[in-house]
Amino acid sequence: MLDMTRGNPVKLILSFALPLFIGNIFQQLYNVTDTFVVGRTLGHLALAALGGSSASLIFVFFGFASGLNNGLAAVTAQHFGAKDYDKVRRSIATSICICSATAIIITLLSVPFLRWMLIKMNTPQDCLEHAFSYLIILFIFLPLTYYVSLSYSILQALGDSRTPLYFLIFSNIVNIVLNVAFIRVFNIGVAGVAWATAISQGLSLLLCVLYSLKRFPILRLKKSDWKFSMPFYFSHLRMSIPMAMMVTVTGTGIIVINMAINNFGSYAVAGSAATSPLSSMTILPIFSLSSAILTYTAQNYGAKQFERIRTGIRQTMLFTVSLGIFMGAVMFLFAPQLVGLFVDKNANWEVIRHGTIFLRLNTPFYLILGILCVTRGILQGFGRPKAPFYSGVMEMIIRVFCAFVLTKYFGYAGACISNPLAWTGGAVVVVAEYFRCLKKTS
Repeated sequence: MLDMTRGNPVKLILSFALPLFIGNIFQQLYNVTDTFVVGRTLGHLALAALGGSSASLIFVFFGFASGLNNGLAAVTAQHFGAKDYDKVRRSIATSICICSATAIIITLLSVPFLRWMLIKMNTPQDCLEHAFSYLIILFIFLPLTYYVSLSYSILQALGDSRTPLYFLIFSNIVNIVLNVAFIRVFNIGVAGVAWATAISQGLSLLLCVLYSLKRFPILRLKKSDWKFSMPFYFSHLRMSIPMAMMVTVTGTGIIVINMAINNFGSYAVAGSAATSPLSSMTILPIFSLSSAILTYTAQNYGAKQFERIRTGIRQTMLFTVSLGIFMGAVMFLFAPQLVGLFVDKNANWEVIRHGTIFLRLNTPFYLILGILCVTRGILQGFGRPKAPFYSGVMEMIIRVFCAFVLTKYFGYAGACISNPLAWTGGAVVVVAEYFRCLKKTS
């Protein structure tokens, strides 16, 4: 475990972010592997099923888990920074209860309506059955994803970003092996991708929990740690619900955009789907730094070391902006070649053309995305989740505007430009709140 209230700020943040970055690479390799195997084996209709509507629903429901658990873990990190280890254990127990209740409720509410949601999202008819067979398995095992996310978030809150990395690597190796086996050997089709994900996550969760309990005594909860306290629960809900809803409203905007893209046909859906793993892999360093600065800020906020927080923020922001500019330039220049990696060599050029348009309208704005993500992490570490939530609302409003207005005038490009416009609007909201927070901690 890592106490981030001592030592050189930028070294701590980067050393903490590096395992997160490597872990996120392996996490995204789930998507890359799925896209590569499906696109090369089952064709563009199956590839479109993994993207488009399916990707949007996964982002909303599975992203809700990430936001919820990051909020819960932020409270744990503040208690850890304050060296109040009794509250750390109580916080972990409270987080498990909240996560369990949420996972059960969302699973029961989502599974019966999956096909209906796909139809309402204008999923192309030739992709519908592929998408449904893929999603139904993932959503039945949705609680697994929630528990995996929570276990990793708790460990990161305590300054351990390496243990999650080890089990992400293990999980991804299992996922790759099962993907190839289910699709190429047993011919299960797109459903095999979902089964591979569920099995690999289940094994990873079991081994991670057993290993963590053995290695970290602070994770061995006592009976008294489970005692219910409404104020204590409320302090966790106050942080976690806005962060979870931020992901939900952001994802709602993405769903609307994908509904608009669905109207342009399966080649457009497949082209944008092929860019998803590329974009995700490229911006992983930004997301890793955002998670690192959240833990750093939360621990130091609990320790009331405000000047130390400001020093770490300045150094992290400079690094993030530089990284966004560099990665955006590389993706812009080599967009056609990169998209071509994820489609069959005999596929229609239209798939690559649509993917290239999407990338070249998004990648120049990665520096703004970096500012948005890192500032959100800072505010969440401060215990101020409202502005990040409002930034998510702003993103949703802008994407809805693009879907219903810009697509009428600019077609497919109008949908593609929605991300840069949404990132800019969200960044304005969180940066304004960030400067207000600085004044209060001066």
